[in-house]
Amino acid sequence: MHFTHVKIFNFLNIVSGDNKQDWRIDMDLLQLKYFNLLAENQHLTRTAEQLKISSPSLSATIKRLENELGVQLFDRKGRNIFLNNYGEILLTYVKEIFILLENAQKELEDIKNTGEMKISVATTSPLIWHDLFMAFVKKYPNVNLNHSVLRLNGLYDSNISNKFDFIITAHNDLSSNPLWVSEILNMNDKPFLAVWQGHKFSSKKEISFIEAREEKFIALPKGFSGRKLFDDLCMLGGFEPKIVIECDYSLRSTLLKNKYGIVFTTESVKAAESLGDAVFIEITEPKYVRTQSIFWKKDRYLNTTNSNFLNFAIDFYKKK
Repeated sequence: MHFTHVKIFNFLNIVSGDNKQDWRIDMDLLQLKYFNLLAENQHLTRTAEQLKISSPSLSATIKRLENELGVQLFDRKGRNIFLNNYGEILLTYVKEIFILLENAQKELEDIKNTGEMKISVATTSPLIWHDLFMAFVKKYPNVNLNHSVLRLNGLYDSNISNKFDFIITAHNDLSSNPLWVSEILNMNDKPFLAVWQGHKFSSKKEISFIEAREEKFIALPKGFSGRKLFDDLCMLGGFEPKIVIECDYSLRSTLLKNKYGIVFTTESVKAAESLGDAVFIEITEPKYVRTQSIFWKKDRYLNTTNSNFLNFAIDFYKKK
């Protein structure tokens, strides 16, 4: 979208004693873009590098904005800058402006209904959503579905998570963030142990997790949603696991099959058959069930493609 001028009337009322001033301001969206990024970084040089402009040019743009508003937006201490109370107020409105502009652009594109239909989805446990993605693409073959895998730090970094139309992850990974709303896809993802054929646990149907305290584990690295679940359950079970190898999802099956260790997993992984011919044993103690949900930004416009995917995902797991 090209940056044009935007008029904001009655944008800021400043009270000084008994005098109240009503501001009528012309602001350039480019100024607001620069301010928004500088407010996030609170670092002049880094922000200028991201914008590919010089630091003096950025400083002059912010100064013009402050002059138009009649207030200082940042407190400056040496080379450091800090957003002050006036800046915090402006930032709230600026973020709303850019959200509205983004939604307007998406809605206009949706109305035009031209070009390629796209959707971007991030997951934290990629192997368990294959069936969903394949079924959706089969029904909507003209949709370009882009999938990425996120670790927990990506969920919590808005610069990363905001790039996606949807995030599918464990409910408690993102449910505390008020900027996201969700629908439950799987509310009963039970914990399991996966062992190789002939392992001493392989004849069991159920197990208390404490029984596995002396076993060698193949685990996901720190930062994965599944690893957080594993660590939490070990803590609830009252033991520290003996982790011999940390690896991503793709390597676990081979290592398990070759008896390097056993794997903590969940029922959804069992259903996805992503661990080969492993034997799965339900962990009944401690009692813990993971809920899997689909999240999207509360203030983001959902176009037709987005809505189709959301409704499809909800219906897909209702039928299971």
